[in-house]
Amino acid sequence: ADSEEEAIKQVRETGHCRYAYMTEDGKCEIKLTEEEKTWWIDSAKKTVDKIIEKNVDNEGYTFVLSEDYKELQVFANKDGKLSEFHLVYAIEIIQLFSGADDWNVVITVTNTENGVEIAKANCPKEELIIEPEMWDE
Repeated sequence: ADSEEEAIKQVRETGHCRYAYMTEDGKCEIKLTEEEKTWWIDSAKKTVDKIIEKNVDNEGYTFVLSEDYKELQVFANKDGKLSEFHLVYAIEIIQLFSGADDWNVVITVTNTENGVEIAKANCPKEELIIEPEMWDE
């Protein structure tokens, strides 16, 4: 979505969340029934499983996610294309809709060629930054 308004429209159009709106302070407020909450959590878990399964044998990177959805390890080489960050969005949905007041996931990126940890961030509080020269350290 290009804007908060567009995101809210998309959420409403799923048919699994009728109550989504912007508050006066610019935050998105979502109210879900238990049935809707279960649908979102199950859908997010399926997304996580699909992404992790898809990348088990993928050239360039592999994801390992803790059972509590709080730690994501990424094993990658410099030629890997880390484009599966729908995974982080799905983790956010699982945590928040399961009752967490705030969500976070610690993402650690390890270079598979030499075993060196090249980046680590506690998202969303910290931004995960990977610079090309980090692969050569």
